[in-house]
Amino acid sequence: MGKYKVTALTWNMGNENVGPDSVDTLVESLKRDKSSSPDVILVSTQEAKRTWGNRTLSDRIAKRMAHEGEKYQVLHQNDFRVVTKPKNPLTYFGNIPRTHLGIIVKPGVHVSIDHITPPGTIRGNNLNKGGLYAVLTIGDQKIGVIGCHLDSNDQKQRAQETKRLLQGVDGKKLDNIIFMGDLNERLNSESLQTIDTKRKRAVLRKEEENKLIENHDPISGGKVSHFNKHDIKFNQLDKFTYHERKSKGEIKYKPKRGTADVGVLDNIGLKSKAKTVQGLGCRVIDVQNKEGKQVSDHKPVIRHFEVTSEKSATPEYKLAKGKDWEAFKKIYNTLYKAQNSLFKSKSSDIKDLDRLNKKLKQPGIDGTRTGKAYQLLRKYNGNLKDIGLLKEIYGYSRSKQAVKDPITPTFSDSEIFCQYAQKNSHTRTATIARELGILV
Repeated sequence: MGKYKVTALTWNMGNENVGPDSVDTLVESLKRDKSSSPDVILVSTQEAKRTWGNRTLSDRIAKRMAHEGEKYQVLHQNDFRVVTKPKNPLTYFGNIPRTHLGIIVKPGVHVSIDHITPPGTIRGNNLNKGGLYAVLTIGDQKIGVIGCHLDSNDQKQRAQETKRLLQGVDGKKLDNIIFMGDLNERLNSESLQTIDTKRKRAVLRKEEENKLIENHDPISGGKVSHFNKHDIKFNQLDKFTYHERKSKGEIKYKPKRGTADVGVLDNIGLKSKAKTVQGLGCRVIDVQNKEGKQVSDHKPVIRHFEVTSEKSATPEYKLAKGKDWEAFKKIYNTLYKAQNSLFKSKSSDIKDLDRLNKKLKQPGIDGTRTGKAYQLLRKYNGNLKDIGLLKEIYGYSRSKQAVKDPITPTFSDSEIFCQYAQKNSHTRTATIARELGILV
């Protein structure tokens, strides 16, 4: 059994170019303490601009995070362009902001993206809204990860967007879901002391910020039906993530919404039926630029989780020279040669043992041909004549091509497998037997 640290970050970056000092602040906040760094980092950004090097916030965080001298790696990232000011023609050119979802992994931690439920995108009715999702596998735990920017005006539209995102990630079948983003739920109208509908201004009650959140935040208070029905719970935060102040202590008020522009709009929720994912601390981060001013009109939120898995997500994948190394090369080459497809590539790393061992530490290795070869080597203890190994190589190579063989032969033992290969020299069976060197 293993326990793995996952840290999630969500931030509406407000169309701002975020400097390196601000990213450094985020990186320090992602660590639970100086001696503890997360195994997996989830990044959800909204209205986010890339750097001139076309790097996302996930890229920039991964570059700054390291474990035992090796940098973290981006396992998965996806985004879509948004239009935040549709009446401004400049919005459609240059460094267009995006909604983004990224997954970053510590070296040596073996996690993967599930492609049975492939990652996807849901666009809202508004050009600025929608979300992204992926299913992350850590050990024996599958976690639906959703990053979004929900509609700002219509509760029904937010509910519809949430429903579609959960359908995309197959939320009904998943025990674990982490739902994060700009959820656009403001403090309710009871938080307001006065409202001027003509001037579209309001004044908050004279209470401490944390008390206003405690009494009037619909998300942490369990008042948002489209999260309640899916049992997604949110922590209560002690600071506003968005507060559009005007003069004389007033805030912007929209009669159409019936709320003012203030509250915990950004948050990170969790559903875990079997309690295999535990939500830990959740807090708002102050990120300032060199001038000491808040970088975006929204503040980022970070939440820590602990994932418990019976299956290890940190196996020691390593080869030494000798029989295992030679057997690995044969298994890898057989997986390659037995795949009857034009669209396949061969890794050059298997020619060099040091490079191979470095590659075996990379996140997502389990989903590659190299990872499969290593798993088969260990599973069958290097016995190249094991009928289980032969069947798995056959099934794997057949599954990796677009046009499948019409008939899949069945074999009860390796002797029958080799006899079939000798009689049918142009078959996949013969290719496997030749490459493994098991033909008599």
